Amino acid sequence: MNETEFLRELFSQANKRKNDVVNNDIRLAHYTTESTLMQIIRNKEIWLRNTSRMNDSMEIKYGVNGLVGAFAENGNARRFREFLMYVFDGDTSYVDKIFNLILERGYIDQYITYIACLSEHHAQPDDHEDKYGRLSMWRAYGNTSGVSLLFRPSILKLPEGVIFFSPVEYWEQDEITRAVTNKIEFLHSCKTEVREYITAVYSFLKYNKIA
Repeated sequence: MNETEFLRELFSQANKRKNDVVNNDIRLAHYTTESTLMQIIRNKEIWLRNTSRMNDSMEIKYGVNGLVGAFAENGNARRFREFLMYVFDGDTSYVDKIFNLILERGYIDQYITYIACLSEHHAQPDDHEDKYGRLSMWRAYGNTSGVSLLFRPSILKLPEGVIFFSPVEYWEQDEITRAVTNKIEFLHSCKTEVREYITAVYSFLKYNKIA
């Protein structure tokens, strides 16, 4: 399994949903105000918002709490730590840093993560969304100057680097736990390849005096 195949499988759920959007030519809508739209057009840029300033920042907290809850079930925390210990050859300094990163995820997602929200804009013959937009979004942005900016699905094909596209999953705790459990088992199934890859990367960084 090469790096591309590994990442494709690791993020299979997100990739499937993004592919569905592209393959079905589903446009993506950015709901905002008229004044903000004029700034987007004038400056040719969209500003991202800190997640602590979202309309409902509890969505972020819900996801973080769901992740913590998932690690508390099915021996997931132990299994994930076993995977890390194997990959990093028992070096607890790396393992502990990654575990602490998970524990600090609430801080990371709440205060130093920036996002822009896009909604799938369906246009089936019996769907009024194409003509009128999404009612739930108008409730938040309608007022007297709400607008919807539509993007072609090809926007998802832009090279990802500092910015990443990811669909939102509205899962209950049992669904989050099941997804986390499955991903940890997947990591165990290819832990040898992951260790070889990480070892190669570390050797490259050390050789070039980066690490």
